[in-house]
Amino acid sequence: MQQAFADFSKPGGPWIQGELYVFCQADDGTVVAHGGNPALVGKNLLNVKDPDGRTPNAEMNKLGLTKGSGWYDFRWPNPATRQIQEKSAYVIKIDDHTICGSGYYK
Repeated sequence: MQQAFADFSKPGGPWIQGELYVFCQADDGTVVAHGGNPALVGKNLLNVKDPDGRTPNAEMNKLGLTKGSGWYDFRWPNPATRQIQEKSAYVIKIDDHTICGSGYYK
């Protein structure tokens, strides 16, 4: 799994297509892969709020770890435009402690 996380986060790699990228995080909110911003790997984003005061990372963790998978809508910085935009992400449970997802900006 560690190799997959490294591959997902590799700038210019095949898992990154403009504003489309894979992200993964542990149940405690620590980012283990992030194609949109590899500098986030190792950081805990569990309590980071979006412009609406919601905690998307905590909510996506809960969704993936309790239901197995699903869609989540929120506002987040687009790495391609550097602007806050509406985003829909699909997350999936990888194991009992990890989710991965990808999404698109609307």
